Amino acid sequence: SAALGAVVAQVWQAAGTFALQILAAHLLGAEGLGTMSLCLGIIFLTAAVASGLVGDSLTVLNRSVPSVRAGLQGWALVLGLVLPGSAALALLGLGLVEEAAVVWFGVAAALFLFEELLRRLLMASMQFWRLVAVDTAALVLTLATLFFIAQAQPLTVSAFLAAVAVGQMVGLLAAVVLLPGSERW
Repeated sequence: SAALGAVVAQVWQAAGTFALQILAAHLLGAEGLGTMSLCLGIIFLTAAVASGLVGDSLTVLNRSVPSVRAGLQGWALVLGLVLPGSAALALLGLGLVEEAAVVWFGVAAALFLFEELLRRLLMASMQFWRLVAVDTAALVLTLATLFFIAQAQPLTVSAFLAAVAVGQMVGLLAAVVLLPGSERW
């Protein structure tokens, strides 16, 4: 059951991202899809760097040792601010996205990075089916946010990134709730 949960969790996260990109292609056209794909790719890259440095470490190191825990928390905070901030400034400086989209990109990237680190804690705790619940919560709220924004205005890249930020915030909160009590610190 745990092995199946691990596979389902990875497939489900990828399927959710794919669905979001299909929706972007349909609603934003080719240019909007290109911008969204670039933004999502950078978000995944920043999360992968943090996950490689902090996530792998929290999986193999004894995170119950206060100094190890403090180091991992410190690096998570630094990476969670520096990587998305630097990426947002690069996107803005290169003129690849408009200013409003850059703000939502930075927020979405930071939330995705922290949510991914909490997902790693769930993996380290062998709570794979809870990952599916976290990803489902994030996807459902992302889509719901898009739906509500679409009721008020035409959808834009900024709207998609805002919806991703809302979804990741909900995913992050769901991960905190679903973590074993001993891991919440």
